[in-house]
Amino acid sequence: MRDIEIERLSGTVGAVVHGVDLTKPLVNSTFDTILEAWHDHSLLVFRDQNLEPNDHIAFARRFGEIEIHVLKANLMPEHPEILLSSNRKKPDGKRIGRAYNGEYWHSDGAYLPAPSKASLLYGIEIPVGYGDTMFASTNAAYEALSQPYKNLLDGLTCAHEFHQVYRTNKDRLAEFKVSAEESEYTNSPITIHPATHTHPETKRRALFVDPNFATGFPELEPGESDALLAFLRNHVTRPAFTYRHRWQPNDLLLWDNRSLVHAAIVDYDDTMPRYLHRVTVAGQPPQR
Repeated sequence: MRDIEIERLSGTVGAVVHGVDLTKPLVNSTFDTILEAWHDHSLLVFRDQNLEPNDHIAFARRFGEIEIHVLKANLMPEHPEILLSSNRKKPDGKRIGRAYNGEYWHSDGAYLPAPSKASLLYGIEIPVGYGDTMFASTNAAYEALSQPYKNLLDGLTCAHEFHQVYRTNKDRLAEFKVSAEESEYTNSPITIHPATHTHPETKRRALFVDPNFATGFPELEPGESDALLAFLRNHVTRPAFTYRHRWQPNDLLLWDNRSLVHAAIVDYDDTMPRYLHRVTVAGQPPQR
């Protein structure tokens, strides 16, 4: 294996990792370099990887326990650790996986009592030039706030709910009505998290106010809560805090949900096949 090189992609988010073949076991020193780069950049891109499902899962396990997604109809039957994200259709017209997935700003698992730690998305069939993914740094967004705003948010909690995304994106998500197997999960009680938190490894502070799963701040009056939520939704996705990834076939993206939100750009349709595998690593409840 040649020496690892880390190439920064933007001022706040992202780096490409050169010199790593993820089909081969990683020695501890190599993994430590990857881990340090991940903490520094929040998003890592590994290009030209030829991953089998077992390779993908094994690499994800280096970061923690695998989280099995609630959307069981969209999991790979042979490897339920993998969520299929695809606009392909079977001969009977049914989807193979979740089509047009994540086309709204969010952090994976923000609605969970213990939100997701890491996501690893592998692009197998890509309409090159279409279907980019946007990332925004919740670290940078927090750090750019004035001190009075930081003081306010440091004392607040924020409510999150999975079903909120269906309310705010009901037109685009009409195809994906909640199935019976998901109903218990999506109707579960609202989860309350600190509105800001400290990353357990980097110790940097970040916002924890998801642009789509957040429903408000329990300590505030409804009008105050709505106004603050609207401001933060716009603030966290300011261009200065973002990176837009243009996919290539065989890209593997590894991102940190504790310091990023992301959104898929849907500028393609069913005539442009797109097929990706996602593995998610379980996290811990956010702490102030």
